[in-house]
Amino acid sequence: MQNEDRILHGVVTEKKKADEAFNAARKDGQTAGRVSEAAPTPGRAMKNFVVYMNVAAMSEATFKLSYQELVKKVLGKYTQKIHIEPNQIVDNITVIASYHEPQGIEMFSYALPDSRVFSSSSIDSQSTVVHASESIRELVYTPSTVTQQDFGDAGNGLKGDITLRYTLTPPVTNGGTIIVNDGAFVHYFSPSGLSTLSKTIVFVIDVSGSMSGDKIKQVKVAMHSILIRLRENDSFNIIVFNADVHRWQPGPVMVTSERISAAKSYVDRMKAEGGTNINDALISGVYNINNALRNRGNLVVFLTDGVQTAGEQRPDVILENVQGANHDGLVSIFSLGFGVGVNFEFLRKISLRNYGTAYKIYEDKDASKQLGDFFREIESVTLRDVKFQYPVEIVVKEDLTETSFSNFFNGSEIVVAGNLQPEVDLLTNPLTASILAVGANRDVIFSSTAELESTGETQQFTQRLWAYKKIKEYLDRALISNEEDRERYEQKALTLSLRYSFVTRLTSMVVTEAVNAGNTGFGQLNRVGLSAMKANYGSNNYGTNKGTCASLTTTCAVVMFLVHFVRLHLC
Repeated sequence: MQNEDRILHGVVTEKKKADEAFNAARKDGQTAGRVSEAAPTPGRAMKNFVVYMNVAAMSEATFKLSYQELVKKVLGKYTQKIHIEPNQIVDNITVIASYHEPQGIEMFSYALPDSRVFSSSSIDSQSTVVHASESIRELVYTPSTVTQQDFGDAGNGLKGDITLRYTLTPPVTNGGTIIVNDGAFVHYFSPSGLSTLSKTIVFVIDVSGSMSGDKIKQVKVAMHSILIRLRENDSFNIIVFNADVHRWQPGPVMVTSERISAAKSYVDRMKAEGGTNINDALISGVYNINNALRNRGNLVVFLTDGVQTAGEQRPDVILENVQGANHDGLVSIFSLGFGVGVNFEFLRKISLRNYGTAYKIYEDKDASKQLGDFFREIESVTLRDVKFQYPVEIVVKEDLTETSFSNFFNGSEIVVAGNLQPEVDLLTNPLTASILAVGANRDVIFSSTAELESTGETQQFTQRLWAYKKIKEYLDRALISNEEDRERYEQKALTLSLRYSFVTRLTSMVVTEAVNAGNTGFGQLNRVGLSAMKANYGSNNYGTNKGTCASLTTTCAVVMFLVHFVRLHLC
């Protein structure tokens, strides 16, 4: 934060301490700022945070915030959405999205807020500029006040997403790419050209009273499009539930055109009424996949819009019952929370305990498309039981992020990170990885050897990505653990968050005079510096990548609201 002619750096600390420091500065009438993770909002695909500002009387301040984000690969493309909603016309606003991929960027495109048209090059030299090289793409978006006035309600300015997509030059081998730097490594694994495994999939659909109206209609439309995408060697079943549980067939049946037609008719007859018996529905879904095989994808797709109101209603008991039914761990449960009335944290627990993922389906006119897009992500299982192995004489085993994965879906990516043993010489003893998995026809082994990053462009990147993934894993484990283990995992997450200056649900960033002067009693803290940002903005030398947040399959997105917060003292 620039306060008059001085730069104040943000410091990440525990939430309570950050609140105390910010409130003390505000009470004294000082300029201060605080950044915290915010509660989820209806906005889609956003990690929400809130910025609090207090500006001293007769002064002005400029707040600059940058963040790094691990971009998810879906269906072969990396996609990032940057949401812009300042709720006012901003005199000076710039969005800079920088991508650095040593592997090479094959395709890059973007769409501006309120537009569905994707472009790959500069549109207007004064508002939208793209800088490109073999391994770098950078979008600089600087909408004028006139452009901002064309959005939404008059006076509210921009409201929408900047959507960016890109693909990489394919790697030489299917073992993935390992980057080593600063005593840590990151392994990106995204094999292509593999045969698709047959799958057994059971759809468990909530038809309770709260699903009436548009919701049940949208589910029917989505199921029609999903059913026709099932493959000839797949088997499937449909279970619907309210207070009771009903199966379309006693067990999964192989896909035929006649059965797909019959399943569509069954879906069309669904009626929304009654309560919500999640416990019996999920247990039935897991048991329905009897004798699950290692060389098949075994998936339960569970959709609900509410909370349990019938049968067993205690969340902890339901979790234990479902996990007990899935005792062999061969079934992955993907939970879809439809609308705002769902207990999404509970759905996350269900999926985390059962080798799947929870997704939000937003209650909107495109809900059917959202459901269809989700299914496209998981419809092609190309590997099962994927395990990563690294030599223990080179890596610190206990520092590794998750190395075992139930499924690999075509077009996705697995990222593993870790730390190297002290004093290891990778020139004489290179880091290699072996990846063991179950393929469509046989067990398969992939291998990869690390590339040494020596340019300095990714300095500290590997360490920060390792910390980011480790923190996320600790918080996920805390979510599904008992009280004693939860406290232990939260403490581990807090320690790493403070060491690497991450704002999480346990920490906040605070910017005050006292914090920068070291007069707060925080002890030795890591400051979040602005030197890279200043170098970038000051030179406008975007094409060289000098001073930018270079990374691999991450982006450095900098949203600059160069708003002078002015506070006048009124007598």
